[in-house]
Amino acid sequence: MDWYYQLQIKMLLAFRSSLLFDKINHLPWYRETLQQWSNDLQLDLGANILEAGCSTGLLSDYLSQQGFSVIGTDKSPAMISKAQSNFPTLNFQEENIFELSFENHRFDAVVAASLLNIVPDKAKALTEMVRVCKQGGKVSIFVPIQGFNPDDLKKLSRDLKVAQFSKAALKAWYRLPPKMLIDDVVKLFEEAGLSKPTPITYLNGMVAGFTGIKD
Repeated sequence: MDWYYQLQIKMLLAFRSSLLFDKINHLPWYRETLQQWSNDLQLDLGANILEAGCSTGLLSDYLSQQGFSVIGTDKSPAMISKAQSNFPTLNFQEENIFELSFENHRFDAVVAASLLNIVPDKAKALTEMVRVCKQGGKVSIFVPIQGFNPDDLKKLSRDLKVAQFSKAALKAWYRLPPKMLIDDVVKLFEEAGLSKPTPITYLNGMVAGFTGIKD
């Protein structure tokens, strides 16, 4: 039955991408990994956070539950609509990562999950994230990284004990999104005026989080 779930993902991606991302966001392995990444940021309670590329809002909601003030943004009107429907008390708005409407030095932290790897101008996107971050604030991204191979994926699937839609989603997330080299991310951070990040890997090395401090 693996083919059925793979077909379901292809159809949702083509016609109902916001629903697909919402389903993936709620899968335990993805949700818990995002939460661990955000916990590893060790932000001060009450910090003012921008989540760029918030998708359907699950991470923004988690950050809000941890006591942070959060604004979630996404370029997709469908994603923002779904996020607002999911979490009506939170602040979501449609924004282009290359031209954020916020003033300079607005946020204590700016985070982006699975965004920098898919945008065409990574340096420009990261520079814009840095612009709206306060001096001494943190900028953090979460991206799939190169070097993770099909054998690693099989082991990860066994370790996570995934099946059906969850297994197909894990495979699609490995296969479809662009991946980044660790050295390339480190270089981007340094060129954007951030401290050199130390990557933290998750899901057996499938993805990594990078956090830099704005000088």
